[in-house]
Amino acid sequence: MNETIKLLAGMILVLPEKAEEKTSGGIYIPGNINKSLLTGKVKAIGNGKEGEPMELSVGNTVHFPRHSGIKVDIGDIEYLIMRQKEINYFI
Repeated sequence: MNETIKLLAGMILVLPEKAEEKTSGGIYIPGNINKSLLTGKVKAIGNGKEGEPMELSVGNTVHFPRHSGIKVDIGDIEYLIMRQKEINYFI
């Protein structure tokens, strides 16, 4: 990421990952399963806010609803900026 972005409060910057079409064992995943949750990597985090500390850190893999966040282009890459509380779970 060549450009610097400063996130405020409980916001995070996520690089969405392309949904897998088949498992490592070769089983195809039906399209309707991929429509509910998306996966991505946290690339930057804000400082958190009072009463809501940041639980995520850069590098976490997160799962979030399909229509979450705001799309932003940084360089040639499309990221999502979203609130930490929009994340369903993380690894």
